[in-house]
Amino acid sequence: MKRLALILVSAALLAPALSAADIALSDGRVFHDARIASQTPRTVVIAHAGGLAAVGKELLPADLRSQYPIDEAAARAADEREQAAAATARRAATATAELAAAAKEQARQAAAAEALASDERTRQSAELLRLEAMWTDAARRVERHYRERSRSRIQETSCLAQILDFKPVNGNAGPWLVSGTVTITTYERRETSTTEGRGSSRGVKTRAPRVPVTQLIPVSEETKPFQAIYTEEVPEPTLTVTSS
Repeated sequence: MKRLALILVSAALLAPALSAADIALSDGRVFHDARIASQTPRTVVIAHAGGLAAVGKELLPADLRSQYPIDEAAARAADEREQAAAATARRAATATAELAAAAKEQARQAAAAEALASDERTRQSAELLRLEAMWTDAARRVERHYRERSRSRIQETSCLAQILDFKPVNGNAGPWLVSGTVTITTYERRETSTTEGRGSSRGVKTRAPRVPVTQLIPVSEETKPFQAIYTEEVPEPTLTVTSS
């Protein structure tokens, strides 16, 4: 009987500590049906009827402050860890930003270089086409020059020019010094005749008339070097053969 009475008294004494109670903070807030759920060196988490609340230990009532004192050493260690982690995160973010900026700049420079290279290729292509057109025109004019010099009533001449060099005299604006070879083939006109074929009429053969035919027979071929001054003018370039 004495043992049972002792157990009941002990249970009565422990009951207030085990049950939830109101916690009044020094800032005026009151949490009902509250208990301390967890703690850090400087704060506690209070579970109460309205949910959870993180509270600085300095706001707790005196009895709870004694049970959950502020641990300055642990707090400073936690602060140092947080500061170190924040510094590491900042360095990582800075390094990532620097890498991204470097990659962006590298891509920009590569794009600019490619654009310049593309422009240069376009310019070179256009210049090449322009030079090829001038070469073709110069060759045609050399051929015409020699063909006109060799023209006669009984002969005809074909000329084929090959451009070997095309150098600007005063920069790309011209004029240009053109050099190469020209092959001159001379043909002689020869008159021949041929008869047109005809059938017979009622078994009697008829004599076909002779039809004159002009043939061009090659009689000579000569290849010689030449130099010419080619000037690109509008609307028609001029060409002056200086030596041959």
